[in-house]
This record gives sequence, C-alpha cells and structure tokens, in this order.
Amino acid sequence: MLQRLSMTAAILGAALALAQTAAGADAQRGRGDFQSTCAGCHNSAAEVAGRAGGNSASNKARRLDAFLFGHYAPNDRARADIIAYLLSL
Repeated sequence: MLQRLSMTAAILGAALALAQTAAGADAQRGRGDFQSTCAGCHNSAAEVAGRAGGNSASNKARRLDAFLFGHYAPNDRARADIIAYLLSL
C-alpha cells in the first residue's frame, strides 16, 4: 500500500513538473539552481541529462522529475526549472 502511494505521488509530481515546464519553466534559472543545488556532487549537467535516458523529451522529463523529486530539488518550481535546463543541453 505504501509503495503504491509513493508511486502515485511520484506520478503526480511528474505531471506537475511537466505542466510547469510547459507553462513557464526557466532553463536559465534552472542552470543556476543546478549549479547551487546539484553541481557539488554532479559536476556535469550533460552527464546527468544523458543518464536520464528516455527516447523523447517528455519521457526524459518524467524520468528526471522522478529522480529530482526525492533528490534535493528544493521545490516544484526549481525542479521544473532544472528539468528545463537539463533538457536544453
């Protein structure tokens, strides 16, 4: 049951991030968020984007959102901006 709730939360989070990405996420702001939040451990944004896999931008965005949801992205806006930045690479 808990696993199902976690999966539902991840799916809803992905849908929200995709909606925010489509509705004004800022790749430049995402670059700054990546540098301040992620670059300490993940030196290469291109490597992070490449590891997301996926055969389309929307698939990659969903995978990145699922990763960032539980991995130090400070809020939904920042997560959407970081995704926009990573997809721009």
